[in-house]
Amino acid sequence: MSTSEGDTYIDGAAGLTTLARIASRKPNDGCRLLRAVLAGRFDRLAPVAIRVAMETGPWLGDSLAAVVDDKTGFSILDTLLDLVPVETLSLRTFALVAIRRRLAVSQFTERSDDEDEWLHRAGLTTAFAHRLRALGQIDEALEAANAAGLFCEQFGTHFPGRHEAGLANACYIQAALLGDIGRHEEAAAAAARAVDLLQSLVEAFPDQFRTQLANVYNDMALYLEASGRLDSALEYIDEAIALRRGKNGPMVAERDPDLANMLQSKAQLLETLERPGEAAAALDKAAEIYGRLVVVDAAGMDAWLLDLLECLCFWATLLVGSGDSAGADAVTERILAAVMESAPQLGPEPPIPGVGSVHFNIARVLLIQGRAAEAMPHADLAVAVYRSLHQVMAHRYRQDLSQALGLRADIQMARARVDDALNDALTALTLLDEPEPELSSGECATRERALLRLQVFAQSASVQGRMMPLVLDDEDGPA
Repeated sequence: MSTSEGDTYIDGAAGLTTLARIASRKPNDGCRLLRAVLAGRFDRLAPVAIRVAMETGPWLGDSLAAVVDDKTGFSILDTLLDLVPVETLSLRTFALVAIRRRLAVSQFTERSDDEDEWLHRAGLTTAFAHRLRALGQIDEALEAANAAGLFCEQFGTHFPGRHEAGLANACYIQAALLGDIGRHEEAAAAAARAVDLLQSLVEAFPDQFRTQLANVYNDMALYLEASGRLDSALEYIDEAIALRRGKNGPMVAERDPDLANMLQSKAQLLETLERPGEAAAALDKAAEIYGRLVVVDAAGMDAWLLDLLECLCFWATLLVGSGDSAGADAVTERILAAVMESAPQLGPEPPIPGVGSVHFNIARVLLIQGRAAEAMPHADLAVAVYRSLHQVMAHRYRQDLSQALGLRADIQMARARVDDALNDALTALTLLDEPEPELSSGECATRERALLRLQVFAQSASVQGRMMPLVLDDEDGPA
C-alpha cells in the first residue's frame, strides 16, 4: 500500500467511524448521510466501510446494502464479499444483498462451450450456498445448492468426466442443509451420492480428496444416527476416523481438530448406544487433541479453546450420567480452571455463538452436579450472548435463547428464586410461541419442554401461595 493510499484509508476510516456513531444516535439523519457519502465514492470507500463496520455495528453495513444497485460491478462485489466474515452480524444485510445480486446474474447459458465458465458458475453458486447457510437463510441456501448441482450435471453432459468434484461439493452442502431442517433421510441420500463420487475420486487422486471423503463419512453418520440407523452410523464414523488418522500419519493426527470433532461425534453415538465407557475414551482422546492445539497453535487459540471446553462439558455430563461422580468432578475442575485462565476471551461482547454455547454447557454441568450458585453466572452470560444474537437474527437464534432462558429458570428454581424462575420460563416459552416462521422439529421439542417447565413451576408457585402470570391453554399440553 502506498503512502497516499494509506492516508486515504486512515482518513476514510476515521470519517466513516464518526458517521457510524452519528447514525447510532440519530438513525434517520446519520444513515442518509452515510448513504450519500458511500454512493459518491463507493468503489474506494466500500472496502474501508467493511472493516470499520466490524467495529462499529450494523449502521455501515446497512448503508452499504442500500447503495448497492445495478450499476455496481460484479468484480467489486466479489472483492467486497471476500472481505466479509462468513458469520457476520454488522454486515449481514450487505452480505445478503450482494450474494443475491451475484446469484441473479444471467451471464451463464447452457450453450456455453467455455469450460472455465461452467466451473466458475458452479463453484460460485456452491460457495454462496455455504455463505447463505452461515447467514441463517436455509431456504435460499438450499435453492443455491440445488442450482449448483444442476450446473454440475449440465457441465458433465458438455465435458464428461470433469464434473464429479463440483457435483460432490454440491451434494455435500445439500445434505448439510437438509440435515439442518430435519430432513435426515434426504440428507443421507444426498450424502450417499457425494460418497459415491468421492470414492471414485479418491481412487484416482487419493491425496486430494481423502479429507473431503472423511468429512462426508462423518456427516453421513450424523444423518443415519438421527434416522435411528445407529449401527450403520457407527460404521461410517469409524471409516471417517480411520481416514483422518491415516491421512498424514500419527504425528499430525495428534493435532488434528477434525479428528477430535469426529471422536466427539463417535462419543455421542456410543452414548446413544449405551456404551459410556467407550464414549468416555473417545472424549478423552478428543480433549487431548484440543488441549495440544490450545497450547501449540496460539493463532487459533480462541477456536480451540471453545472446542476444548465443549468437549470437556460433554465428558463431564457423560460421567455424571454413568455414575462416576469423582471423574465428573475432576473434569469439571479442568473446565473451571480453563475458564479462569481465559476469562477475557469468554465475555459477552462481541456476541459469539460458540461462547454462548460454552457457557450454556458449563452452567448445565454445574447444575446437574448440584452447584447451582456457580452455574448462575455462566447461565447469565449464555443468555446475554444469545439475546444479542437474537436481536440481529431472531429466527436463527430464538431456539438458543429459549434454551438458555429455560436453563437459567431451572437454576433459579434450584436456588428457590421462584419469581425469577417463572419470568425466565415464561419468556423462554414466548420466544417459541409465535406463528411465523414455522417452528422446526427441534424448536417444537424445545417449546414442549418450555411449556412443561412452566407448568411444573406454576404448580410450585401455587404451593407457595404465589400468583401465576399465565393461564395455560389445555390444548397446548396436559393441565
